[in-house]
Amino acid sequence: MNRLNINGIFLIAVAVCATFTFTATTWAEPVATNLQQRGKLALKKKTLPADIERFSEAAAREADPKAKARLDFRQAVALQQLAADPEQANPQEQLKQAAGLYQGYLVTNPQSAAAANNLARVYEQLGREANKVGDSTEARRNYALAAEHYEKAVNAGDERQGLYLKNYAEFNAKIKNWKKARKLYARLIADHPLSPALQKSLFNSFYRHDVNAVVEYLWHLLDAGYIHQTTDFALLALQRSFNKESGGRTDLMTVLSASLAERSDDYGEYLEYKLSRGSTPLVKDGFLGEGVREIVRLLDAGDFERDNYGWWRSHGFEIEDPPIGLWPLDGFRALARSLGSRAKRIGNLELAEAYFRLAADMEPWNIDPMAVRALVQMYAEKNQFNKIDAALDQYQVQLFESKSSAYRASSASKIFLYHQTLGELYALIERWGSSGRTDSAIFQLEHARDFSMRLADRSEEKLPEKYQFTPPMVEVLATGYEKTGQPVEATRLRIDQAEYYQKTNNIKAAGRVLAPVREADLSSSYKTRYESLKASPELNLQLQQMNVEGAVIRDSQG
Repeated sequence: MNRLNINGIFLIAVAVCATFTFTATTWAEPVATNLQQRGKLALKKKTLPADIERFSEAAAREADPKAKARLDFRQAVALQQLAADPEQANPQEQLKQAAGLYQGYLVTNPQSAAAANNLARVYEQLGREANKVGDSTEARRNYALAAEHYEKAVNAGDERQGLYLKNYAEFNAKIKNWKKARKLYARLIADHPLSPALQKSLFNSFYRHDVNAVVEYLWHLLDAGYIHQTTDFALLALQRSFNKESGGRTDLMTVLSASLAERSDDYGEYLEYKLSRGSTPLVKDGFLGEGVREIVRLLDAGDFERDNYGWWRSHGFEIEDPPIGLWPLDGFRALARSLGSRAKRIGNLELAEAYFRLAADMEPWNIDPMAVRALVQMYAEKNQFNKIDAALDQYQVQLFESKSSAYRASSASKIFLYHQTLGELYALIERWGSSGRTDSAIFQLEHARDFSMRLADRSEEKLPEKYQFTPPMVEVLATGYEKTGQPVEATRLRIDQAEYYQKTNNIKAAGRVLAPVREADLSSSYKTRYESLKASPELNLQLQQMNVEGAVIRDSQG
């Protein structure tokens, strides 16, 4: 997929032919973006007025309505370019002509996103021209028309939607509608690849607004997978605001920690230079230098006493979910867990255990469930079941108390994580229990599944994987049902979950949970649902591939 460039899609050059012949196979609607830049060559050669006249004359002679509409479109683009020339004394005339031509084109081609985008930019420029002469009423009218046509362009869903989103967001930022601009920028970042130049341009735009806006931008950037860029921009924003006392800077530190937690490269030397020895050493920052020094201390892997991380423990932690991203302490705990996972991968289990326990224990009254899960999973992989029993004894009460706090705060995401962790802990010691026994795997995993569904239902975006009820969790809960003599419940779970995965277009996951189901063992109602699932060509192919892979594995073992 091509990245969206800072300047959008370049205007297609117009070759003016004597016959002005256009065919459906060669016609592509040019999109007006930075018109002054796009029309620079034509302006330099002084050809635009002549081009406009030729298009006008050709359109007047053209009998085919579709061909005439295309000529009108070209003429409108040329008029827009001419109006963008700083030497034009009265650009309103060209802009109004262009607006009329685009409106006519949209009558013939009502689904044209390019025409809607170009017309929106005409109205935007007319609004600016009205403001220059103090006519605020006319400016508001034109801005309203611009917004209407930007909406049409964006909602058309064509391949240039990213460009239209960028234009619409920039328009709202210019007219001080920052709330709308933020939503559009978030959608742009989530759904469309960004070039490095556009990433930097957006960073500067958000930074000019305020530090809190930068924080929001960086969380969106991180969620979209721009991990290294998030680190770099967070450091840049912290350096630009050196020594300033601001809650937004604490949030920048949180984004920095969270981005480091997601990195897989060896960033230690680079980060040490940026934090300690660069032109603006953040370890000497008067407002948050202690927090920076605690990051350095954590990376040095020599101090795992939670009281020596007081800056992070004392900054911004709440039970309820934050407006965006993570609370500061959760960002720091994510970094500690990440460092633990790195140590585990290289076989340093003692160091991994120290990192996981630090993350888990930083706030005993609000324990980190993901750190406990990571710790216990490591023990299970090494068959250290005595340590699993000890961890359960140590953390069980704290996990229940923290879960109760999450319920009181209605924090569905944290509730899910606590149920998930407790369920997996009990499963490891095979305390399967039942739907009515709270200290059991079945009860906890059933509730984890319920809260995962709730989170998915209220999420406008795809639910992050850490909050999904994944196929491995389905397997654990299904095993619990089977171990407690409830095979029908195991089948119901598998079919329910396969239907859910299919609905969310996760065919691979649907295949994984459905593969163990034996059609011969199904009751008539379940058989109907099973056959309906297998009627999907994609899911049926996935199941066939899994059967082949399973046969290969069995042959290799036999």
